[in-house]
Amino acid sequence: MSDRRLRLWLGFVFTYLAIATLGRIALLDLVPHLFTASPLRELAGPLALTFAAGLANDLATGLVLGLPFLIALFVFPRWLAHADGWRFARTVAAVMPAVFIMVAVGEYYFFVEFAIRPNRLILAYLEFPREAFGFLLDALLEIAAAGAPLALLVAATARCLREPMRRAFARPPTPFERRRAFVACAVLSGFAALGLSNDPLRPTGVRELDEIAANGLYTLARAARAEPEDYDSHYPTLDEEESLRLVRVRLAQDNATFLAPEGVRSFLRRVSPDRPAGAGPRFRNVVLVIEESLGMSLVEGNHEDGTPIAPRLNALAAEGLYFDNIHATGTRTVRGIEAIMTSFPPIPGASTARRPGSEEMNSLPLLLAQEGFETAFLYAGRAGFDGMAPFMSTIGVDTVLDQDDILESGFETVWGVADEYLFAEAIRRLDARRGDAAPYFMTLLTVSNHTPFAFPEGRIDRPAAPPRQANVASYADWAIGDFIDRARTRPWFDDTLFVVMADHGPRLAGSETIPMEAFRIPVLFLNPSKLGPRRVHTLGSSIDVGPTIAGLLGTHHVTPLLGVDLLQVPAERGRAVMEHNYAIAFAADGEMTVLVPDRDPEGYRIGVNPTLSALAKPSPAHLRETIAHFQTAHRMFYSGGYHEITRGLVAPDIVARIEAAGVSASAWFPRSRPTPRHR
Repeated sequence: MSDRRLRLWLGFVFTYLAIATLGRIALLDLVPHLFTASPLRELAGPLALTFAAGLANDLATGLVLGLPFLIALFVFPRWLAHADGWRFARTVAAVMPAVFIMVAVGEYYFFVEFAIRPNRLILAYLEFPREAFGFLLDALLEIAAAGAPLALLVAATARCLREPMRRAFARPPTPFERRRAFVACAVLSGFAALGLSNDPLRPTGVRELDEIAANGLYTLARAARAEPEDYDSHYPTLDEEESLRLVRVRLAQDNATFLAPEGVRSFLRRVSPDRPAGAGPRFRNVVLVIEESLGMSLVEGNHEDGTPIAPRLNALAAEGLYFDNIHATGTRTVRGIEAIMTSFPPIPGASTARRPGSEEMNSLPLLLAQEGFETAFLYAGRAGFDGMAPFMSTIGVDTVLDQDDILESGFETVWGVADEYLFAEAIRRLDARRGDAAPYFMTLLTVSNHTPFAFPEGRIDRPAAPPRQANVASYADWAIGDFIDRARTRPWFDDTLFVVMADHGPRLAGSETIPMEAFRIPVLFLNPSKLGPRRVHTLGSSIDVGPTIAGLLGTHHVTPLLGVDLLQVPAERGRAVMEHNYAIAFAADGEMTVLVPDRDPEGYRIGVNPTLSALAKPSPAHLRETIAHFQTAHRMFYSGGYHEITRGLVAPDIVARIEAAGVSASAWFPRSRPTPRHR
């Protein structure tokens, strides 16, 4: 009788393994480039390792899931033999395969969007059910379409299990059988604890295959346990003094002088452009357009018929100051906002915008406020999503606006209004500003180039259905061009600096832990009357956009930001910082080093586009510099060192240096700011 109970339990585990394996096979359909890039015979070994490691990961997870059932079979035999227990056991055993299938479908759609197994993003999305429902809509429709087959599966399973379960529950287990079950439970509990405390097996070194080898429930459980503050226990560290020195060297630029002495966790610099002090900003308005997911793979890409995806943006690039070697810091909008608005490197885990303590971080809005700018943020969706409104409100944005503030919204998805209506609202607000108003810095964040990839009909020569990202990217490109065309007719156009960039690229693709090319984004500075056309190839990051905007304004100012003005550093000294799923990367001098928690650092040689070729190990100097940047950023955030403007944390001797440089420290470091408006 005991053997019959064990067979029932093993059947549960094997059912889970079978469904997880089928799900793994389905995920291979999402990485077709792996099969086109290499002959099948070269992939045979990695694929075998993928499925072997996947089976081990699934087995560990299946044993954990099956542990309560094993305990119930041997600890509560009399209740299971009772009518209520019997019905409960049959129901659970019949429903679980359908649940496993639904989980596998959900994992498939998560991989479609993020090219990884489920992680902390799911936990973040659960806080915003409106957007989460929209994200999961395709998966829910798929599951609903399979409703009848799933119901038949449940009914068939219940019927097949009826007789085996009746025989297994015919009599309670003997004391010996119970003791044996307890021993098995203890062993399995130890195995499960050991498995869940370690990183899932990642056998191939190919990022996508290693993600497919992982188990989604396993990775989700690890994400829920993650402690973002515990940096030093999982990543290599460096002597503090050397770390600060290395970061300081990278932040040096031709027209800046450090105000804080070496060895201090502050990087305040006095920026002195080649213009008279007090001349005022070169532009009266700055309009920063952050385009959802419009990475270089789309901007430089073509439709299937060979026509370009983004003709308008490429035409505008020929008119302006265009940076074609800039890299996003992450793969989510919140990472883009963190980098663009605060020039803060991406420490592993959640964006600082989502962490306690993000209030009053050093930022571009705070910097521009010292130059007299009013600041506003206009989002096409709900500003509460991902904590955008509270974050923006505490880093110097005077007015936070969202889709409820857009007067005309003729087309919407679950994420917000179509791009053209966001831009129309921006023009309306710029038109309404009086000539004697303060300088204005307005940030616009679009949503159209996002699942479900829907857009208004008739705007471009592309069908809106069925949804395709290339088509909606062309719509987003059209909307940018239309926005600039309409702005050209306004009296404020010649006095406005337009900045157009992406928050991050589209779906991640690439075999490396950090596929650098997938992070590359366009950055365009446009003002035909004051900026001549120029293409810049300097390696840079989203964190450099704010300091470059400040540099183009041409004012003498003090900056605490951890980015650089890309026009004031030698081209060969550019660098980029990136993060994905707890892996962090630093690229500079033709090399990229990747730090992964509790694993050896990875090194790559950077080629054209950029292509990456793996090194046996990173060069010692590059590894130290990589460690220095992320260690310094992490410690600055958690010590409050990146909050020095608003919290009055600047040492008296540094304040004296600022005053000596001709800047009013009392104006530059206000102890309080007016309450931001969110309307």
